[in-house]
Amino acid sequence: MKKDVMFQYATTEKIYEDTGLITKEEAYKLWDKYYSEVVRKLQGGEEPQMAIWIKCKNETDYSEKEKEIDYYGESEVKDGIVYKKELTKIINPIC
Repeated sequence: MKKDVMFQYATTEKIYEDTGLITKEEAYKLWDKYYSEVVRKLQGGEEPQMAIWIKCKNETDYSEKEKEIDYYGESEVKDGIVYKKELTKIINPIC
């Protein structure tokens, strides 16, 4: 199996997982392992971030995110499911 994926899960206080190159299957297993914990942390006001990076040529090539949950105000938990908020551009009125 191709190892061109990396997984990261951390809070502002601790790094829980930061893999080297792994398979997509391994990354998704880690995602599933930590998902509930990340949801609890978001709901509790903590600052978790979890991501799966794909198309990585080496262990420093963070080229493209396939999935991400972050605390930067872009993720929201509703009924135990994390949603990514979309930004809407507000056009300045002409004065």
